[in-house]
Amino acid sequence: MSAESQIVVFSLGSEYFGVDIAGVREIVRFEGCRNLPGAPAFIRGIINLRGELVTLVDLATRFSMAPSSIADDQRKVVIVQQGARQIGIVVDGVSEILRVAEEEIRPVEELAFMESSVDENQIVGVAKVDERLVVLLDLARVLSEKERQRLEDSIPE
Repeated sequence: MSAESQIVVFSLGSEYFGVDIAGVREIVRFEGCRNLPGAPAFIRGIINLRGELVTLVDLATRFSMAPSSIADDQRKVVIVQQGARQIGIVVDGVSEILRVAEEEIRPVEELAFMESSVDENQIVGVAKVDERLVVLLDLARVLSEKERQRLEDSIPE
């Protein structure tokens, strides 16, 4: 029997992305946030999630994709652990949790070329699910070490 991964699938525009469920703490509705002056454009701001400050990353902006046509109150936030802090990944929607066999995942090295603003080291691979391609992300690499440190330094405990 082959090994399987459980993947949380979410959308940004017409594209599908997935992350390993083990890295996901929870999924919440986007209900607005406080801006962080001087933060990079892909940082939407911060929210107070049950007493903990959570930085929100707009993944579409981070990946230089077209702005979302989805209204903010319809968007979701995928809460993940990044080092000592949680961060929230703002996405258009979360569609499902899939079981994907390892042999169904094509590693990045096998892809002939990638014309994408998603940095290659952020991608674990690509899974074909039915007729969709789901790009599997390594959330630990969505923010660089320097960006994570800059955020740590700018947000009070």
